[in-house]
Amino acid sequence: MENNELIKYEGGLIKRVGNAISVTNKLLATIEPQLIPYRKGDKWGFCNRNREIVITCKYDYANSFIDDIALVGIAIDSKLKFGLIDVKGKELFPFTNDFVFPEFYDGLTIIENDNKYGFVDKKGNIVIPCEYENARSFYDNLACVKKNNKWGYIDKNNRIIIPFKFGDNQGYFVNDLSYVSIDKKVGFINKSGEEIVECKYENATEFSPIGLAGVKINGKWGFIDKFGKTVIPFIYDHVYFFNASNIARVCYNGKWGFIDSENNTIIPFNYEFLGDFKKEGYIRIKINGKLGFVDKYFKLIIPCVYDGLDDFTENIARTKIADKWGYIHKNGTVAAPCIFESNENFKNGLAQVKINGKSGFIDVNGEQYWED
Repeated sequence: MENNELIKYEGGLIKRVGNAISVTNKLLATIEPQLIPYRKGDKWGFCNRNREIVITCKYDYANSFIDDIALVGIAIDSKLKFGLIDVKGKELFPFTNDFVFPEFYDGLTIIENDNKYGFVDKKGNIVIPCEYENARSFYDNLACVKKNNKWGYIDKNNRIIIPFKFGDNQGYFVNDLSYVSIDKKVGFINKSGEEIVECKYENATEFSPIGLAGVKINGKWGFIDKFGKTVIPFIYDHVYFFNASNIARVCYNGKWGFIDSENNTIIPFNYEFLGDFKKEGYIRIKINGKLGFVDKYFKLIIPCVYDGLDDFTENIARTKIADKWGYIHKNGTVAAPCIFESNENFKNGLAQVKINGKSGFIDVNGEQYWED
C-alpha cells in the first residue's frame, strides 16, 4: 500500500541531498506547528520540532492537526479506515469510517460509511447518522444533503428545513440566498425554501455583498440582482462573483479582465487567466501559457515562468515547472525547487509533499519529517 496520498477537499532555498531535503536558507513564514505528522517507513505518527516521537508511528495515514484534532487512518483487511485523534493520541472514536472530512464547520464534520454520509462532533459523537447519499459541510447552521437522488437542507438536529427537491447544482447560503437547480436549471432560494429567482439559468455564482450574482444563459454570463433583474448583460464567457472591492473577474472573447458593478472595464482584457485580488496584494496572471504574479497596480512582481501556480498561503505559493512542483515566497525567490511529484498548500505551518512515490511533510523552514 502506498501511504498518505494527498487528499483534495486548498525564502529559503532547499535542495535535494540523496533521499533527504536540506535547508540552505530560511523561509519568511514563522508559523510553528507543535505536532507534526512523521513517517517512519510505511507507518505514521507525530513528532515535535526536534523530531522526538510524541505519538507512536502506527498509522497507515496521518494528516496535520487542525484545532488539536488530526485525521488518521489504519488499514483493516487492506482497506483504509479513518478516525480522529487528539494531541495526546487519544482516539476519539473507533476506526470504522470509510472517510472522515478533516475540518469541522459549525462544530460538525462529515463521515462516510458504505457510501452514505453523516456528521460527527469533535468528541466523535454521531450527531447525524450516515443516511445520506452525499453531503456538504454545515454553514450558518444548515447543511445541504442528498437523499433519494435529490438535495435538501437540514439543521444540526437532522430536521428537514428545506425539502429534498433540488438537483446536483447547489451552493451555500450567502446573503440569505443560495443557488439551487431544478430540472437542470438554476435559480435562487431563501432559507425558507422559497424560490426568489426563477430556476431558468444554466449556472450561477453566489450573490455578492453588493447584491449581484453571476448567471449563465444561452452559453453566456451576465449579472442579476436579487429580484432577477439583469444588471450586466449576458456577454461574457465566464465570470466570478464580485469581491470585497466590488470588482469581478470576467472572461470576454477568451481573455480575462476586471469590471465594476456598472460594467466599466477596470483591468483590460489582456490575460489568458486572472486570479482574484488577495490580501497579500498579489494577483496571478497567465501570459503566453505561463503564470506569474502582479501587484494591485498590475506591475509585474514575479515573472510568468511557471506552468502551475497557486495563490500565496502563509507567505508561500505552490509552483510547477513541467511536471514537478515546488514553492516560492513573496519576493519571488525559490523556497523549494520544483522536485516534488505533488504537493499541497501550507496550512498551520505544514505542507504535504510527495517525492519518489512517498509522501511526507515539510514545515515553513523547509525541514522534512519522514524517515525511509
